[in-house]
Amino acid sequence: MQDSFVYIQDSHQFDQLKNSLQGYYVVGIDTEFERTKTYWPDLCLVQIATPSEVFIVEPNAFDKPWLESFLINPAILKIFHSCRQDIEAFYAFCGVITQNVFDTQVAAALIDMRDQISYADLCHDIFHIHLSKDFQWSNWVARPLLSEQIAYAANDVRYLIPLYLYLKRKLEDVERQELMRNIMSGYEDKGVYTKDARLYFINKCYHPSLSSDHTHALYRLIEWREQYCQTNNVARRLVFDDKDLTHMSPVLSYEDFLPEHPMREILYQVLKKRHPYEGEESQYTAKKSNDIFPKAGQMGHTIKAVHSKIKKTLEQLKVPMHYIVTNNMIVDFLLDPSYKKNPLFNTWRYDLLKQCWGKLLTIKSKFQTEQNHGKTGYEDIG
Repeated sequence: MQDSFVYIQDSHQFDQLKNSLQGYYVVGIDTEFERTKTYWPDLCLVQIATPSEVFIVEPNAFDKPWLESFLINPAILKIFHSCRQDIEAFYAFCGVITQNVFDTQVAAALIDMRDQISYADLCHDIFHIHLSKDFQWSNWVARPLLSEQIAYAANDVRYLIPLYLYLKRKLEDVERQELMRNIMSGYEDKGVYTKDARLYFINKCYHPSLSSDHTHALYRLIEWREQYCQTNNVARRLVFDDKDLTHMSPVLSYEDFLPEHPMREILYQVLKKRHPYEGEESQYTAKKSNDIFPKAGQMGHTIKAVHSKIKKTLEQLKVPMHYIVTNNMIVDFLLDPSYKKNPLFNTWRYDLLKQCWGKLLTIKSKFQTEQNHGKTGYEDIG
């Protein structure tokens, strides 16, 4: 298989790929995609490796029903390196979430190699193979592709199966194969790839210094932008950048409101509690402010407090936090009265975090009490 590959460019050649994959239950997969102007990743190329062959496949060559069946087939193990964006690219392309996956980057972290190690560095550290990174950021949209680009893309899957076999043995040696399966099951959940305007706002745009009125005015803009961009597949920054929020205040008059912005009129109307994209009132307009967000002065400090406790616990176990807990889980844990439905309370996560669960529940209880009494500040949590 060294340096060889098969380039599948149209549907007439696709049968060669289907025939070659028959009988294989472990395959390596990678994608090349572009998303500089789009909300969803635009799939540009798919690479598939068996133990004996590498295939480079143009997206238009795929029989989509076959691809959907292949991706969700629980009998076929799909080996990726840093799989989340690849899975999202397939989801945008054919509407299914890839099942039965193994991520070599995650596995490497669980055997105490470098967290978030690159594919090239992993190949070098384990097999002493040097892979060029020259075409990592090349243009994958333009056609025809350069021969060097195709060779680069082939190498991105060529060693995935050997890496899997090596890492699988190491996981067994340290008895972390079950933890690996649990983490991978999280990547197979459609909810991971569902975009939530509220959580995006809290994670990216929220600041404790914002007044309640300002928080909710800015959120209306973020909520509208999220719906607009998803529906029209437009990158967020092409509607307005997050930094533009510094110029958006609920007290501005129309004359002062983003005078140079191309979507000035629409955004101003959104700010005035209209929803011009749909021609209806925003789904949040009729709600009281506290139904959407907690009091503005408390959320950021509380998230940091929970994050700190979880991170400290997982560091002692030598498990990277970002593979176990997301900010979305933390926010939902704090806001949902019934925490037992939260993924943090899921059996395997609970087992990892049981050392700090008492402190997490104390933080949650104090946060809810201060919400009810209108207090602010959360720096003193122990």
